[in-house]
Amino acid sequence: MSLTEFSPAIPKSRLSQALRVLERGIQDVFGIAPVPHQLAPVQMRMGESFSCDLIDPALIADKIIYVVDASSGSLTQQTRHVASSALAVVRLDDLNTAVDLMLDDDSDDMALVVNIDLTAELEMTLDELYELKYLFPEVPVLLCSSNFARSNFSLQRRAIADSSLRLPCSSAALALAIEATVQNSAA
Repeated sequence: MSLTEFSPAIPKSRLSQALRVLERGIQDVFGIAPVPHQLAPVQMRMGESFSCDLIDPALIADKIIYVVDASSGSLTQQTRHVASSALAVVRLDDLNTAVDLMLDDDSDDMALVVNIDLTAELEMTLDELYELKYLFPEVPVLLCSSNFARSNFSLQRRAIADSSLRLPCSSAALALAIEATVQNSAA
């Protein structure tokens, strides 16, 4: 759309004149010349890479993400979509299975996404999360629930999780939450 489509009563010559005055004002005030209104082609050097993944691949490329979700697996599918650069995304039915896997394998290459809405005993689940973070502080834990008032990527719930996400959520929100979780865990 052009400027004249938004303001048909103003003649095009007046708009062009106003644009030139604005450009001169920017140059006078900031000492910079106006930038042409076109995109420059992206030039990459040898060895550089570009990614359109939702999560920075460097954060999760070496991780297996376990999704504790006793539902039909919609959170798992969404996690697979946004974390495609992870080693794997695996759905688990309960938190005990995740703890068993951490005891058996190297926990440095794991991350947990836990949907607490579908757990039978919330108090018991929170106790298990507390123990898990005590035993494995290096494991990033994202806590998900529809009962949260809002998502919280701060360290407020640090005793049981590295960040929390309100459900339902968009893919972008899930990607941001996983990134924040991995970064908070490393802090």
